[in-house]
Amino acid sequence: MLLIYPPGPGFVTAFLACLESSVVAVPVNTPGGSKLGCDSLSRLQRIAEDCKPTAVLTTARYAASAQRADIGESFRGLRWVATDELESADSSLPSL
Repeated sequence: MLLIYPPGPGFVTAFLACLESSVVAVPVNTPGGSKLGCDSLSRLQRIAEDCKPTAVLTTARYAASAQRADIGESFRGLRWVATDELESADSSLPSL
């Protein structure tokens, strides 16, 4: 599972979820602010070619940025999950 997050609680939550699920997490530092630029996409493509992920966990902003760019063969067919847009498993619980 490729994890594309800025530093913060979203990354920590995704990383711990991977550990809990026995999924190999490949965290990727995303320089360049809130969107993926040409340099970061090139680096991400090389990482994806190496680790061959089955999906990408990220934020809605990074997912939208990747959809607008030419993300290359390494990412074709991968499921992109914007975890900041997921609803809680139990919406009756108060949010923290």
